[in-house]
Amino acid sequence: MMRCPLRAKALQSPDQFFLISASESLSFQEADVLCGRYQAVLEEAGISSGERVAHFLPNSPEGVCFLFACLRQQLVLCPLNARLPERGIHERLDFLGSETFYPALPKPGKRGLEAAELYPEKIATLLFTSGSSGQPKLISHSLENHLLSAESANRHAPLGPGDRWRSSLPFYHVGGLAIVFRCVLAGAAMVFSDEVAVTHLSLVPTQLIRMMRGGIPKGLKRILLGGAPLPQSLIEDAQARGLPIAASYGMTETASQIAATPPGEKVQGAGRVMSHAEVKISEEGEIWVRGGSVSKACLQSDGWLHTGDKGRLEDGMLFVEGRMDRQFISGGENIQPEQIEKALLGLEGVSQAVVVAEADAEFGYRPVAWVDKEFEEAWNLQLRERLPGYMIPVRFEKLPEGVGLKPRL
Repeated sequence: MMRCPLRAKALQSPDQFFLISASESLSFQEADVLCGRYQAVLEEAGISSGERVAHFLPNSPEGVCFLFACLRQQLVLCPLNARLPERGIHERLDFLGSETFYPALPKPGKRGLEAAELYPEKIATLLFTSGSSGQPKLISHSLENHLLSAESANRHAPLGPGDRWRSSLPFYHVGGLAIVFRCVLAGAAMVFSDEVAVTHLSLVPTQLIRMMRGGIPKGLKRILLGGAPLPQSLIEDAQARGLPIAASYGMTETASQIAATPPGEKVQGAGRVMSHAEVKISEEGEIWVRGGSVSKACLQSDGWLHTGDKGRLEDGMLFVEGRMDRQFISGGENIQPEQIEKALLGLEGVSQAVVVAEADAEFGYRPVAWVDKEFEEAWNLQLRERLPGYMIPVRFEKLPEGVGLKPRL
């Protein structure tokens, strides 16, 4: 058992700002009070310890307080992607077997609960990620996994009071949750508005490209890049502009990053392996990981997480060389071609379909579909009922006559 870090900071630095949006700013003490009021709602709802709670957890001060309320009530929180089509949401709820689903945040109670004990060894979150077959799979993390990851990140790149980290990644991504735990442990603030100056950003390459097109914030100490391969041209462009970029590598199974560029070092590969993680390269060239932040349920019988990524190690630096299966990353989102192909085969008259990754300057890669029928305008609408927008092919090509499912492109 341990004291909730939010309560610890509320006692240590009650008036220090923790959660800042365009309309409100909550100190650690005010966030702690709001957390207690959400606890009261969960208790009144009769939700028992260990039950699964699904939620479209918003990136907002209230969303963070609800997260800590679930942790204090010993509930297992599963943030869902609200961008999924309705069918996809229902499929995930069925898969999850959740006892409780909150489409929106409940109204906090008038009075709060004082209990603030946490059990770090118990399962705290369930996050969906794409499996190798394209079917969603659930990754379970204990609170200890999240906290060890955050503590290691804060040692690797110091964070503290006065720093402000933009909440730029959704909470259904492990990178979004990682910002919460890093900030609360370090006493830093989270920011939920583009209008508020920040010192730290977590971005996928697509977001960095858009930021450089629109306008670069001043006063940045660190821009942590991950979620997709970093083109060398993007690194050079960012460095030429004086941006403090840092590469990183991690995955849902590792509770965020296990390698990152230390402050002041040149960006090389995915960065230096962090203190809480151990990495080795298998005989086949696959990256294997183990350590305190890795979900125990994801470890193989040999005690390692087999990531499915190819890579190499050079003097503690990790270099990632691609996937060992067909999955690719588009704008920070994992895409399994088999999932799109299954949806394509559900279209009338389509009996063969193959999806490939096409290089894209902004998104890294985008899906392109080859099918055995001429493209129809209605397909885009039909596919949006089955797939999130980032999985809709950007182009449809007709399979040549006599060519099977793996054309030579």
